[in-house]
Amino acid sequence: MGTQIKIIIVFIIFINSLFSEEESLRIYTSRDLKGNVKSCTCTTVPIAGMMGRASFFNSEKIDPKRDILIELGDYLGTAIPMDKYPAIFEGFLAMGYHFLGISEQELKNTSKDSWQKYYFSPVSSNLNYKEKNSALNEIDTVYRNGKTVSFVSVIFPSKFEKIGDTYTSGMNYTLPQDLINRLSIEKKADLWIFSFWGTEKEMEEINFSNSFTNRLVILNLERTIPKEGFKTYKKLGKVYFQGLENGDEINIFTYNKDFKFIKTKKVVLDAENLAENEKISGIIKKYNIK
Repeated sequence: MGTQIKIIIVFIIFINSLFSEEESLRIYTSRDLKGNVKSCTCTTVPIAGMMGRASFFNSEKIDPKRDILIELGDYLGTAIPMDKYPAIFEGFLAMGYHFLGISEQELKNTSKDSWQKYYFSPVSSNLNYKEKNSALNEIDTVYRNGKTVSFVSVIFPSKFEKIGDTYTSGMNYTLPQDLINRLSIEKKADLWIFSFWGTEKEMEEINFSNSFTNRLVILNLERTIPKEGFKTYKKLGKVYFQGLENGDEINIFTYNKDFKFIKTKKVVLDAENLAENEKISGIIKKYNIK
Protein backbone atom coordinates (compact mmCIF):
# COMPACT_ATOMS: atom_id res chain seq x y z
CA MET A 1 0.00 0.00 0.00
CA GLY A 2 2.87 2.34 0.86
CA THR A 3 4.48 1.72 -2.53
CA GLN A 4 1.21 2.52 -4.33
CA ILE A 5 0.90 5.84 -2.47
CA LYS A 6 4.47 6.74 -3.39
CA ILE A 7 3.77 5.99 -7.05
CA ILE A 8 0.64 8.16 -6.95
CA ILE A 9 2.55 11.03 -5.31
CA VAL A 10 5.34 10.83 -7.90
CA PHE A 11 2.75 10.80 -10.69
CA ILE A 12 0.99 13.88 -9.28
CA ILE A 13 4.31 15.74 -8.99
CA PHE A 14 5.12 14.80 -12.60
CA ILE A 15 1.75 16.02 -13.88
CA ASN A 16 2.06 19.26 -11.91
CA SER A 17 5.52 19.88 -13.32
CA LEU A 18 4.18 19.46 -16.85
CA PHE A 19 1.34 21.87 -16.11
CA SER A 20 3.72 24.37 -14.55
CA GLU A 21 6.01 24.23 -17.59
CA GLU A 22 3.06 24.71 -19.93
CA GLU A 23 1.90 27.77 -18.03
CA SER A 24 5.36 29.30 -17.47
CA LEU A 25 6.53 32.58 -18.99
CA ARG A 26 9.79 32.72 -20.93
CA ILE A 27 11.34 36.14 -21.63
CA TYR A 28 14.02 36.27 -24.34
CA THR A 29 16.24 39.37 -24.48
CA SER A 30 18.69 40.32 -27.22
CA ARG A 31 20.58 43.40 -28.40
CA ASP A 32 23.26 44.75 -30.71
CA LEU A 33 22.02 43.47 -34.05
CA LYS A 34 23.59 46.55 -35.68
CA GLY A 35 21.71 46.06 -38.93
CA ASN A 36 22.88 42.47 -39.54
CA VAL A 37 19.82 40.97 -41.18
CA LYS A 38 21.92 38.30 -42.89
CA SER A 39 24.21 35.97 -41.00
CA CYS A 40 27.95 36.11 -41.55
CA THR A 41 30.00 32.94 -41.16
CA CYS A 42 33.35 34.57 -41.92
CA THR A 43 36.21 33.15 -39.87
CA THR A 44 37.14 36.39 -38.10
CA VAL A 45 33.78 37.47 -36.65
CA PRO A 46 30.95 34.98 -37.22
CA ILE A 47 27.62 36.73 -36.72
CA ALA A 48 24.29 34.94 -36.57
CA GLY A 49 22.34 38.12 -37.29
CA MET A 50 18.58 38.22 -37.64
CA MET A 51 18.64 35.10 -39.79
CA GLY A 52 20.33 33.12 -37.02
CA ARG A 53 18.01 34.46 -34.33
CA ALA A 54 14.95 33.42 -36.31
CA SER A 55 16.41 29.94 -36.74
CA PHE A 56 17.14 29.72 -33.00
CA PHE A 57 13.63 30.82 -32.06
CA ASN A 58 12.21 28.14 -34.36
CA SER A 59 14.27 25.53 -32.52
CA GLU A 60 12.97 26.90 -29.22
CA LYS A 61 9.38 26.50 -30.43
CA ILE A 62 8.55 30.06 -29.45
CA ASP A 63 4.88 30.70 -28.75
CA PRO A 64 4.23 34.45 -29.25
CA LYS A 65 1.08 34.16 -27.13
CA ARG A 66 3.00 32.76 -24.19
CA ASP A 67 6.64 33.82 -24.52
CA ILE A 68 7.95 37.39 -24.72
CA LEU A 69 10.72 38.52 -27.08
CA ILE A 70 12.56 41.79 -26.44
CA GLU A 71 15.18 43.57 -28.53
CA LEU A 72 16.83 45.94 -26.06
CA GLY A 73 18.54 48.28 -28.54
CA ASP A 74 21.45 48.86 -30.95
CA TYR A 75 19.58 47.10 -33.75
CA LEU A 76 20.15 49.84 -36.34
CA GLY A 77 23.62 50.11 -37.81
CA THR A 78 25.86 50.24 -40.84
CA ALA A 79 25.49 46.61 -41.97
CA ILE A 80 22.74 47.79 -44.33
CA PRO A 81 21.95 51.25 -45.78
CA MET A 82 19.48 53.44 -43.92
CA ASP A 83 16.90 53.17 -46.72
CA LYS A 84 16.68 49.43 -45.98
CA TYR A 85 16.02 49.84 -42.24
CA PRO A 86 12.33 48.88 -42.68
CA ALA A 87 13.61 45.34 -43.32
CA ILE A 88 14.87 45.17 -39.71
CA PHE A 89 11.51 46.13 -38.25
CA GLU A 90 9.69 43.72 -40.56
CA GLY A 91 12.09 41.03 -39.38
CA PHE A 92 11.28 41.68 -35.72
CA LEU A 93 7.58 41.45 -36.53
CA ALA A 94 8.12 38.22 -38.50
CA MET A 95 9.99 36.67 -35.54
CA GLY A 96 7.21 37.66 -33.15
CA TYR A 97 9.06 40.25 -31.08
CA HIS A 98 6.87 42.06 -28.56
CA PHE A 99 9.06 44.95 -27.37
CA LEU A 100 11.79 47.06 -28.95
CA GLY A 101 13.93 49.20 -26.69
CA ILE A 102 16.12 52.04 -27.81
CA SER A 103 19.71 53.21 -27.43
CA GLU A 104 21.67 56.14 -28.77
CA GLN A 105 22.40 54.14 -31.95
CA GLU A 106 18.74 54.22 -32.96
CA LEU A 107 18.57 57.98 -32.45
CA LYS A 108 21.80 58.62 -34.36
CA ASN A 109 20.57 56.58 -37.32
CA THR A 110 17.05 57.99 -37.61
CA SER A 111 15.09 61.20 -37.81
CA LYS A 112 11.81 62.10 -36.17
CA ASP A 113 9.81 61.42 -39.31
CA SER A 114 11.47 58.12 -40.18
CA TRP A 115 9.90 56.27 -37.21
CA GLN A 116 6.46 56.55 -38.80
CA LYS A 117 7.37 54.15 -41.62
CA TYR A 118 8.85 51.34 -39.54
CA TYR A 119 5.57 49.63 -38.54
CA PHE A 120 6.85 48.84 -35.03
CA SER A 121 6.80 51.36 -32.17
CA PRO A 122 9.92 51.22 -29.97
CA VAL A 123 9.92 52.13 -26.29
CA SER A 124 11.89 55.25 -25.38
CA SER A 125 10.85 55.96 -21.81
CA ASN A 126 12.86 59.03 -20.88
CA LEU A 127 13.73 60.52 -24.25
CA ASN A 128 11.27 61.76 -26.85
CA TYR A 129 10.82 64.59 -29.29
CA LYS A 130 9.57 67.96 -28.04
CA GLU A 131 6.73 67.65 -30.49
CA LYS A 132 5.90 64.20 -29.15
CA ASN A 133 6.39 61.41 -31.65
CA SER A 134 3.52 58.95 -31.35
CA ALA A 135 5.76 56.22 -32.82
CA LEU A 136 7.87 56.19 -29.63
CA ASN A 137 6.18 54.78 -26.53
CA GLU A 138 6.99 55.71 -22.95
CA ILE A 139 6.14 52.17 -21.85
CA ASP A 140 4.60 49.17 -23.58
CA THR A 141 2.50 46.34 -22.12
CA VAL A 142 1.42 42.82 -23.03
CA TYR A 143 -0.88 40.44 -21.18
CA ARG A 144 -0.02 36.93 -19.99
CA ASN A 145 -2.15 34.61 -17.85
CA GLY A 146 -4.55 37.47 -17.13
CA LYS A 147 -1.67 39.62 -15.84
CA THR A 148 0.23 42.61 -17.22
CA VAL A 149 3.89 42.71 -18.23
CA SER A 150 5.23 46.23 -18.86
CA PHE A 151 8.52 47.17 -20.53
CA VAL A 152 10.54 50.32 -19.80
CA SER A 153 13.64 51.40 -21.77
CA VAL A 154 15.87 54.01 -20.12
CA ILE A 155 18.95 55.86 -21.39
CA PHE A 156 21.39 57.08 -18.72
CA PRO A 157 23.09 60.50 -19.04
CA SER A 158 26.41 58.94 -20.15
CA LYS A 159 24.68 57.59 -23.27
CA PHE A 160 22.47 60.61 -23.81
CA GLU A 161 25.46 62.97 -23.74
CA LYS A 162 27.29 60.88 -26.36
CA ILE A 163 24.52 61.39 -28.88
CA GLY A 164 25.28 65.10 -29.20
CA ASP A 165 23.22 68.19 -29.96
CA THR A 166 22.93 67.25 -33.64
CA TYR A 167 20.52 64.47 -32.71
CA THR A 168 18.93 65.81 -29.53
CA SER A 169 18.21 69.49 -30.13
CA GLY A 170 14.54 68.73 -30.72
CA MET A 171 14.18 66.26 -27.86
CA ASN A 172 13.19 66.27 -24.19
CA TYR A 173 15.20 64.24 -21.69
CA THR A 174 13.99 63.06 -18.29
CA LEU A 175 16.44 61.89 -15.63
CA PRO A 176 15.99 58.15 -14.97
CA GLN A 177 15.19 58.57 -11.27
CA ASP A 178 12.57 61.21 -12.03
CA LEU A 179 10.96 58.84 -14.55
CA ILE A 180 10.94 55.96 -12.05
CA ASN A 181 9.40 58.13 -9.34
CA ARG A 182 6.60 59.19 -11.65
CA LEU A 183 5.89 55.74 -13.10
CA SER A 184 5.68 54.27 -9.59
CA ILE A 185 2.72 56.56 -8.93
CA GLU A 186 1.01 56.60 -12.32
CA LYS A 187 1.45 53.05 -13.69
CA LYS A 188 0.70 49.54 -12.45
CA ALA A 189 1.82 46.13 -13.72
CA ASP A 190 2.20 42.59 -12.39
CA LEU A 191 5.73 42.29 -13.80
CA TRP A 192 8.02 45.16 -14.80
CA ILE A 193 10.95 44.75 -17.18
CA PHE A 194 13.49 47.59 -17.06
CA SER A 195 16.23 47.97 -19.67
CA PHE A 196 18.95 50.51 -18.82
CA TRP A 197 21.67 51.78 -21.15
CA GLY A 198 24.68 53.17 -19.30
CA THR A 199 27.26 52.31 -16.67
CA GLU A 200 27.28 50.32 -13.44
CA LYS A 201 27.97 53.49 -11.48
CA GLU A 202 24.82 55.09 -12.89
CA MET A 203 22.84 51.94 -12.16
CA GLU A 204 23.97 51.97 -8.52
CA GLU A 205 22.49 55.43 -8.06
CA ILE A 206 18.97 54.28 -8.96
CA ASN A 207 16.58 53.75 -6.07
CA PHE A 208 13.41 51.76 -6.68
CA SER A 209 12.41 52.15 -3.03
CA ASN A 210 9.37 49.90 -2.47
CA SER A 211 8.07 50.36 -6.00
CA PHE A 212 7.97 47.74 -8.78
CA THR A 213 8.44 44.90 -6.30
CA ASN A 214 8.13 42.29 -9.07
CA ARG A 215 10.72 43.45 -11.57
CA LEU A 216 13.39 42.24 -13.96
CA VAL A 217 16.22 44.78 -14.31
CA ILE A 218 18.72 44.57 -17.17
CA LEU A 219 21.78 46.75 -17.65
CA ASN A 220 23.27 46.87 -21.16
CA LEU A 221 27.04 47.16 -20.87
CA GLU A 222 29.69 47.90 -23.48
CA ARG A 223 32.41 46.13 -21.52
CA THR A 224 32.91 42.67 -20.05
CA ILE A 225 30.06 41.44 -17.89
CA PRO A 226 30.43 39.28 -14.75
CA LYS A 227 30.65 35.54 -15.37
CA GLU A 228 27.47 34.98 -13.35
CA GLY A 229 25.61 37.39 -15.61
CA PHE A 230 24.25 39.45 -12.70
CA LYS A 231 25.16 41.37 -9.57
CA THR A 232 23.19 41.99 -6.40
CA TYR A 233 23.22 45.55 -5.13
CA LYS A 234 22.15 46.71 -1.69
CA LYS A 235 19.62 49.27 -2.94
CA LEU A 236 18.61 47.52 -6.15
CA GLY A 237 18.64 43.79 -5.61
CA LYS A 238 19.61 41.71 -8.64
CA VAL A 239 20.60 43.44 -11.86
CA TYR A 240 21.17 41.23 -14.91
CA PHE A 241 23.60 42.17 -17.66
CA GLN A 242 23.20 41.92 -21.41
CA GLY A 243 26.54 41.72 -23.18
CA LEU A 244 27.70 42.30 -26.73
CA GLU A 245 28.85 39.00 -28.32
CA ASN A 246 28.30 40.53 -31.78
CA GLY A 247 24.58 40.63 -31.06
CA ASP A 248 24.43 36.84 -30.68
CA GLU A 249 23.83 36.68 -26.92
CA ILE A 250 20.32 35.68 -25.89
CA ASN A 251 19.26 35.75 -22.23
CA ILE A 252 16.28 33.58 -21.29
CA PHE A 253 14.38 34.37 -18.08
CA THR A 254 11.79 31.83 -16.95
CA TYR A 255 8.87 32.58 -14.64
CA ASN A 256 6.02 30.42 -13.40
CA LYS A 257 2.36 31.14 -14.11
CA ASP A 258 2.22 33.44 -11.07
CA PHE A 259 5.17 35.48 -12.38
CA LYS A 260 7.59 34.16 -9.80
CA PHE A 261 11.17 33.95 -11.07
CA ILE A 262 12.45 30.41 -11.68
CA LYS A 263 15.76 30.55 -13.56
CA THR A 264 17.90 32.33 -16.13
CA LYS A 265 20.04 31.00 -18.95
CA LYS A 266 22.42 32.59 -21.45
CA VAL A 267 22.80 31.29 -25.01
CA VAL A 268 25.43 32.52 -27.47
CA LEU A 269 24.29 31.70 -31.00
CA ASP A 270 26.63 29.73 -33.25
CA ALA A 271 26.36 31.35 -36.67
CA GLU A 272 27.84 28.34 -38.47
CA ASN A 273 25.28 25.88 -37.13
CA LEU A 274 22.02 27.76 -37.68
CA ALA A 275 19.81 27.04 -40.65
CA GLU A 276 18.33 29.69 -42.92
CA ASN A 277 14.87 30.98 -42.09
CA GLU A 278 12.27 31.34 -44.85
CA LYS A 279 10.65 34.48 -43.44
CA ILE A 280 13.94 36.35 -43.08
CA SER A 281 15.12 35.06 -46.46
CA GLY A 282 11.95 36.54 -47.97
CA ILE A 283 12.65 39.92 -46.35
CA ILE A 284 16.24 39.84 -47.63
CA LYS A 285 14.99 39.26 -51.17
CA LYS A 286 12.24 41.89 -50.83
CA TYR A 287 14.73 44.61 -49.89
CA ASN A 288 17.56 43.29 -52.07
CA ILE A 289 19.96 43.13 -49.14
CA LYS A 290 23.45 42.12 -50.30
